[in-house]
Amino acid sequence: MPSKPPKLEQHVAARSALPSRAESNGDVETWLQEKAQHDSRLGGANAELWMVHGKWYDLTDYIDKHPGGPTWLRLTKGQDVTEAFEVHHINMTKAQAFLNRMYVKDADEGYVGRYVWDDEGFFRTLKRRVSKVFGTRPDGLPDTGPTPYFLGLCCFAIAAHFVTFGVMLCWPCVPLAILAGFTLQTFHGIGHNALHMKDNIWMYAYDFCGWKHHKHRTSHALSHHLFPNTALDLEFPEPYSYVAANNAHNNSRWVILLGPLGMWTGPLRDIFSLWVGLLQGKERWRHEYVLNIMQLVLLMLFGGPVVGLYCFCVMHLMCGFCIETAGFALHRSIFCWSMGDPNAKYDYGEHCLASTADHDVDMPLAASLYLFQILNNHGVHHLFPTVDKSRIQEIMPIFRETCKEFGLPWKEYDWRDMFGSLWKNWLKGLYNETPNITTPPAGHLPVPGSKMRVRLADNMTLGAEITGVQVNDLSTQEFKSIKKVLMERGVIVIKDQNASPAEQVEFSKRFPHSKTCDKIKFCGPLALEGFDAQEWRDLKMKDVPEIQLRGYDKLVNYYGVTASLNTGKGAKEFHSDSCHEYDTPPIITQLFCVESPGGYDQTLFIDCRLAYDLLSDEEKEFAETLFVQYKRQPSPLHDSGLKADFAADLSSLGDIYGAAVANNVQEAEIAVSEVHPLVWTHPVTGRKAIISAAMWMHRIVDLNGKAWTPTDSHEYIYKLLKPVADVQYEHNWSSKDLVLFDNRSLMHSASAVAAKQGRRLLHQVLLCGNEVPMGPAGCGVGNPMVNPNVTAVR
Repeated sequence: MPSKPPKLEQHVAARSALPSRAESNGDVETWLQEKAQHDSRLGGANAELWMVHGKWYDLTDYIDKHPGGPTWLRLTKGQDVTEAFEVHHINMTKAQAFLNRMYVKDADEGYVGRYVWDDEGFFRTLKRRVSKVFGTRPDGLPDTGPTPYFLGLCCFAIAAHFVTFGVMLCWPCVPLAILAGFTLQTFHGIGHNALHMKDNIWMYAYDFCGWKHHKHRTSHALSHHLFPNTALDLEFPEPYSYVAANNAHNNSRWVILLGPLGMWTGPLRDIFSLWVGLLQGKERWRHEYVLNIMQLVLLMLFGGPVVGLYCFCVMHLMCGFCIETAGFALHRSIFCWSMGDPNAKYDYGEHCLASTADHDVDMPLAASLYLFQILNNHGVHHLFPTVDKSRIQEIMPIFRETCKEFGLPWKEYDWRDMFGSLWKNWLKGLYNETPNITTPPAGHLPVPGSKMRVRLADNMTLGAEITGVQVNDLSTQEFKSIKKVLMERGVIVIKDQNASPAEQVEFSKRFPHSKTCDKIKFCGPLALEGFDAQEWRDLKMKDVPEIQLRGYDKLVNYYGVTASLNTGKGAKEFHSDSCHEYDTPPIITQLFCVESPGGYDQTLFIDCRLAYDLLSDEEKEFAETLFVQYKRQPSPLHDSGLKADFAADLSSLGDIYGAAVANNVQEAEIAVSEVHPLVWTHPVTGRKAIISAAMWMHRIVDLNGKAWTPTDSHEYIYKLLKPVADVQYEHNWSSKDLVLFDNRSLMHSASAVAAKQGRRLLHQVLLCGNEVPMGPAGCGVGNPMVNPNVTAVR
């Protein structure tokens, strides 16, 4: 039997640091050796093979034939190169076909990779769409190279620096050294763009600055780019840049000065440390090292040793200032997820976006090169590093659309906010409520291989939209994921459903409900004989009596129903379904939209868990001692829908209830139908919520049975619920929407309708619950202290 897929937490654990991460101080040779040893040992192979997706391949004879150049395969021998394989190959079909010829064996069964690579996940979905944008070159590889304009811009930038450097040689001085440093910073952008490609002339532009391309192909392309802000990232954390939540405490108050000093001097310090390493024999000579030496020698020849050295340092300090001011906050601002933060992401694409902050993504190339070394559109560059930066704009519409589809909180930040937030990280290690850190993973799928997508409602504690599945054809895992989202978010919208009425009921029955109710009680409203019971029963489907019809329509033999349908009200009415009718009220309510007039047609939801959470400790303790007595005769409604307005006219109750009240003489003494706690404890999540039903609430009683007046009762409930009513979740109906909500977590109301504005037809499934509502003070059903006279018949 195939082994079970590893838990997602194991993918996070697989990003653990290599043994000498701290001691080696970011040495690239040590990192490469240890990663090869680590991956080969855990994967069950010698260090002569390459692993991709849990399979070992022998690429030895393919090294010199590799279209991306031999360097990458030589550097990664013995390693799990799944991330590099996925990220650097847009045409996966062709790459995989070549790879299959060189298969040796599977990795050991217990080996776990660092990300989840799901065909229907965010990254692979985006990559398939991106691959269709770019054509192919004559050699069959994707046409992702630079535009002619960008090549010309790079030539201009290089020429501009050489001219400025030449002028500085003639007149060595600080202003020209600053100008030379400003023009030199463009070399970093040009070289960085070329770093991820096959060996090319442009990558040597990198070597004119402080960093060296051959080292950065490991520390940047293979380490940082593939594992940003994790323990496998050689560029994180660096000296004076403690930004992870688990090590910010190491900083002293002096970091307010040492942080920017260490940041801006980094490139210059790297030049001098390289030279010291060469003198000590710790570094091997490479030809490109001569470039910085030539800069210094020329400046000293033309300006003298002191002035020449001074101008050299000023030039590289200016270059470092530009590079780090533009780039340091891209991964180290408060908007970036970092090792030690909650909500680690498992889909590669989502992880990269969470650990990166973008700004000014639509800036023209020339301005981007001179102000930000074309690093400003950095998240997409991490996803597709082999796509030239001049071509990124071609895929931005697809990128934005896919982020929206998967519910990823990607956004464009203000660069000033990003850069300024570095001091907050350095000084205190504080993180704001920022989307990439506080949002649970979304880019990996709830069910591997499924087309189901879950998008959480923006800036809300309630609501999620689910697409890509049909409820009449769900796998077990898909249903479990839907149920989990419903428990967490309270209300879900499953779009574009084609289920028949019988299939709608079968889906609803997969959620907890009573197995013993007869069909009249099986589906609410239970209704009151001689009051409104017959009217509601006439609006049940004859062949599928679990479905109650709701809305506004002239029905002619619609599934056996011929009637004038008008179930709306003239005011909002927030409530938990049928808590005034059942000992065990419905747990889940399901609504399917056959047709909607649009516009006003909404169902509104308020988070009753949040209403409880917003109370002070004293207020919570008091509310937990209260019970609500309900009645079977409705009260006129206040405009808010949160309380009764006993002076309002009957139009607020709508046609059915308004007519029933008008045609029946109210009893002098109200008969209590049900009693439930004011604060309910959710049996699955354990969260507490304030639950009531304004139209049906009689009054509040305390633990000892002392009754409040109805007016005081409704005013108290209004006070508790008003804060969350101001941030309600609004669902705008469309045909084929299937909405489910948890009556133990929220209250809902249809939008108030002053006049009928078109056909509105909903199928409601309201299954009798299987549990008596419980709260901190117990239950109200059968409790003689608070429920002395329950007259509802069961």
